[in-house]
Amino acid sequence: MERIKEILRDLLDFSKPHSAATKFLNIMAVFTIDILWLIFVLFVLVVCMGMGNKDAINLIQATITINFASSVPALQMLMGSVLFNFFLACGLAPFWEEACFRWGPITLAQALGHIAHDAKILWSLVAVFSITSAIIFGLCHGSALNIVVQGVSGMLFCWLYLKNNNSYWSVVIAHALWNFFIIFGLPFIMMV
Repeated sequence: MERIKEILRDLLDFSKPHSAATKFLNIMAVFTIDILWLIFVLFVLVVCMGMGNKDAINLIQATITINFASSVPALQMLMGSVLFNFFLACGLAPFWEEACFRWGPITLAQALGHIAHDAKILWSLVAVFSITSAIIFGLCHGSALNIVVQGVSGMLFCWLYLKNNNSYWSVVIAHALWNFFIIFGLPFIMMV
């Protein structure tokens, strides 16, 4: 029991500086937890809700695709391009989404908390801003169902951002890796 308490304390200790290797391990931990969560969500969709494997995967993939490009005539011809989809999902989206949903809200919460000169207020604001941004992140990907997939990912990215000492690049890399897996890796795995 003491070991579990120690592990939990370490998971929630955001004050320690981390080496590049530890930051990488944190990125991989978030990626692994995201995969395990996705497996659980797919299990629920397929087994509990009677959805077919292909339908469930299409639903998950549809939750992260970028729909604005299909409404812009100049971009319609690029939509089928693997390179274009890679650029959007693994390049552009992680940069701006992490700035909007992690860096911005958490930085604002930390600034407001420091003004109050109270650690409890600081971490309460960070928690509220993180949860709120994760929910909005999920909703911005489509519907309330997206909170279950992207909202949980958003919370994991918030944890990673804080755990890696407000490292914007850690969450951009984790987000790009996740999007790459969903768009390119998941369909390949499900064909096997």
